[in-house]
Amino acid sequence: MKARNSVLASALASVLFWAFACDSSTVCKADADCPAQSAFCYAGKNPKPGIGGVCVRTHTIHSFEPLEAPHGKKLYIRGSDFFPAPSLSVTLNGVPAEIFSVSSNEIVVYVPKNLNCSGPIEVTIGHRVATSATDFSYIPTVTVSTFAGDGPTGEEGGGFRDGPSEEALFDEPWGLAIDLEDNLYVADSLNDRIRKISKGMVSTLAGKEPGYQNGQGTEALFDYPTGIAFHPSSGNLFVVDSFNGYIREITPSGEVSTFAGEGQSCSACWNEPSGIAIDPTSGNFYVADSYNHRIIEITPEKEVSTFAGSNSGNSGVANGTGEFARFNGPDGIAIDTKGNLYVSDYLNHCIRKITPKKEVSAFAGKCGMHGNNDGLANFARFYYPAGIAFHPSSGNLYVSDFGNDLIRRISPEGKVSTLAGTLNPYCALNDGPGAQAQFCGPDGIAIDKEGNLYVADAYHHRIRKIVLE
Repeated sequence: MKARNSVLASALASVLFWAFACDSSTVCKADADCPAQSAFCYAGKNPKPGIGGVCVRTHTIHSFEPLEAPHGKKLYIRGSDFFPAPSLSVTLNGVPAEIFSVSSNEIVVYVPKNLNCSGPIEVTIGHRVATSATDFSYIPTVTVSTFAGDGPTGEEGGGFRDGPSEEALFDEPWGLAIDLEDNLYVADSLNDRIRKISKGMVSTLAGKEPGYQNGQGTEALFDYPTGIAFHPSSGNLFVVDSFNGYIREITPSGEVSTFAGEGQSCSACWNEPSGIAIDPTSGNFYVADSYNHRIIEITPEKEVSTFAGSNSGNSGVANGTGEFARFNGPDGIAIDTKGNLYVSDYLNHCIRKITPKKEVSAFAGKCGMHGNNDGLANFARFYYPAGIAFHPSSGNLYVSDFGNDLIRRISPEGKVSTLAGTLNPYCALNDGPGAQAQFCGPDGIAIDKEGNLYVADAYHHRIRKIVLE
């Protein structure tokens, strides 16, 4: 009898629920048959107009909480006229979410495990969709590990050894680049080599000792290589040979040639250039000419010009167009899908944005002021930002905050948060969850096809991997 009463109570609750959701149970074949614009024709498991159903009040989303959460957490969506129809579904930025419970004014779902969940919430019943007025923000679970490198840490550490990634030695690795096969290339600055990490093995692609010489593999010489970029069309690497003042080109077989540059014997030389980025649309190269305080543009025809910043080597913090803008030791460069450049303005402690029309502005951080605050736009603070990378799927920028020993994330709206790392004055080394991991002078940064980050941890002489889930 108890079980029978339970079934009857459940059935009665279902009837009452439908009565609440429906407009007087008006039978319909199309939305136009319903008594008001606030109702639509719902036809059960096959919610298509024209086959017959009942009029149901159009549902709406009023709010949700929490506004941001990691995967597995419950998300409470509040509104009106929800009902447990077979066709009810919930998505977070298009990603389906598992439903925990439904009532007339609240739906509870589990946040799915997907980095693309940040965005609008949509509740679909029949052929009607209700969309949240604000976006949900997905908080990834962050895990840091050592991808390659071993040996002592600190500025006096470092060494050279090829071999299995856990046994290899680096000496202040700087720039990183990833090819189409997810092979990782490292500008191993104090070893004056370009290293390759593939399938757990570290090898030397080019370079041997300080100097300047073109040639094959270890016959070629570099002097403190810094920035490095992979060209998806040619399959070649382009390396900023900083102390030599050139851009060097390396084929997949390791043949090294000089692509552009003025060397160090001229009166208007490049002055310790650092970061490099390639625009896949135009084929143009952009180089941070650090101590001339400017951004250089190089066309595929090797025509070199100042894109933004002083032609006279003057530093400053001014925004403006082209040569009227001022930088102070620009370091890393990244480019987004619209051709905008983002520059780590190292000595100004901020991130600058340059549009294709050469309009320079402050994108994140307060130029001229340093710190470690998270927050929106100019409320956030950096301390010698260095490497920078753009993630095309999320639109986020990732920055190696060199002086703070942190990895920072910047949303498309300019909101800055700390992704991984802690303030680390004693150069301790620690893998683990993002908030517990420790870096020491993080520099170059790259992103693979799965959205994993790789960081050149310069004073730990290691390559670190950051997995986001």
